[in-house]
Amino acid sequence: MKTSIVVSLIAAGLTVSCSTTPPDEFKTPERTDVRVSAAVQADIEGLAGVRLALNPTMTCEGHWDDAQAEGVATWAEVVELDRMVWSDGARSSEAPKGYTELLAETVFVDVDPGCYELFAQPVDADGELLSRCVDSSSEITVEDHASLALSPQILCGETPRMELSPAEVEANLAPEIDALKVASVVSPCEIVKICATARDPDFDMVEFAWPEPLGLDQGPDAASWPTIVYHAFNEDRSVTQCIGVQAEAAGSYDVTVNVYDLVRPRADERPSRIEEMYGGLSVATESVEVEASLDCAPTGRSAVILMTLADAPSAPTLIENTLAWLVEDGPAAPRVLVVLDDNHRGEDEGEGEFILQTLLDAGYASDYMLEPPTGLEFEKLSEIYSVVWLVNPSHGMDDVDTHTALLRFRQLGGGVVLQGDDISRFRANPRFMEPLTYLRYEGNGTVACGESIEEGGETYRVSFFETEGAHPVLAGLEGQSFSYGGDIDLTEPRDHGELVLAWASYESPGCVVRTPAVVTLDPDKLTPW
Repeated sequence: MKTSIVVSLIAAGLTVSCSTTPPDEFKTPERTDVRVSAAVQADIEGLAGVRLALNPTMTCEGHWDDAQAEGVATWAEVVELDRMVWSDGARSSEAPKGYTELLAETVFVDVDPGCYELFAQPVDADGELLSRCVDSSSEITVEDHASLALSPQILCGETPRMELSPAEVEANLAPEIDALKVASVVSPCEIVKICATARDPDFDMVEFAWPEPLGLDQGPDAASWPTIVYHAFNEDRSVTQCIGVQAEAAGSYDVTVNVYDLVRPRADERPSRIEEMYGGLSVATESVEVEASLDCAPTGRSAVILMTLADAPSAPTLIENTLAWLVEDGPAAPRVLVVLDDNHRGEDEGEGEFILQTLLDAGYASDYMLEPPTGLEFEKLSEIYSVVWLVNPSHGMDDVDTHTALLRFRQLGGGVVLQGDDISRFRANPRFMEPLTYLRYEGNGTVACGESIEEGGETYRVSFFETEGAHPVLAGLEGQSFSYGGDIDLTEPRDHGELVLAWASYESPGCVVRTPAVVTLDPDKLTPW
């Protein structure tokens, strides 16, 4: 699987430069989240859309050579005008009020790690470039654990002013923060979802800035702060942005958001914050209460299966054994909910239905659903189901509310299965998944020992191992092994009592890669989180 880039055309004016660190030959490329803000000046006569493209380059200027850049995927997509909104929230078909920018919806891109040039080009109805507009290009590097934000600026018509006149400064109105919402009480292992909604009375483009609160997890490195989990332009012309954090311990944490309105720059520069230049910053602060009394330790059993199963040998045996073990001490007539994660992006969509049919054939009362856009709700799960089986064949989890619902469901005795070869990772912050999987994410497994692991190429070998005492999930599977044609997340057990029943491995001369493929979490065996 290629590195997955989230391209979200939003009002964030950040820039990215190339890395100065050369890649390790045997290092597994990580999935990278990239947000792109493509702003178009308000004069849009003849504009039909914006073509975004990523083209591989051999080097990033002044930095290391990247041999992998040869032959990697090139991506291009045109974002049509009707998929855009003005930065004040109005649809593109509506007349803008004042000088503003066009912004477009989120799209997803899959590319290999390496050096790229990002192009943003205005096009007409025939797909031809608009000659009166200035397009934009910039170099980026897709690499480990990066949380990239890019801001190509497309200018049509007059060049916008870089500064405000004294009269404009006096007349400028600072953004208004309508709300800053946080969950009132959470446990240390849950994701704290913090949402700010703001608007600018002058209809300027707004930018959210989140100072780092002490004690709240910032991800693999400080550069990943903040983890943006939601960004939307609302019908009332306000803008909402949500970030996700995890608390390291119980306590009270103050979370602050600063909201700026922006002066449009030249095409090759990022927007400038008016409030940093002239004053008048909008600030809001709320407290997050994290209570130790909400224990992270589950009371229900769970399993992590880091594979798709529709084409795997002995898949029905593994599925049936896993369910039987999960409900061994549960109700006499358990009911199972199979959920296809809505972040599957069209890959292996039949996987969830395969799991459902296997469970029905085994005699389990089971239901199937696509994950709702707003995530799963704990209360509805606990009322009906004994087990929730979440399937995402080829991508990680991306919904904070689903993450919280599964944690709470398991904490109160429900059984949980997380299944898919990228399921150990939460989008933009791998650490968020550790309380659910008890695994530490190290890479997406698309490369092992310097070799590409893709369908039709090199493969992992999945092997089931005998454990001390016969484990029910292994019944009929002990000693079996098979080739798995896709990538599997590279993870390390956290040594909190989780039990690895199957390992995936790849070997070449002088190199061995080994990673968990099937893991069970028995609350009677787990140590305190």
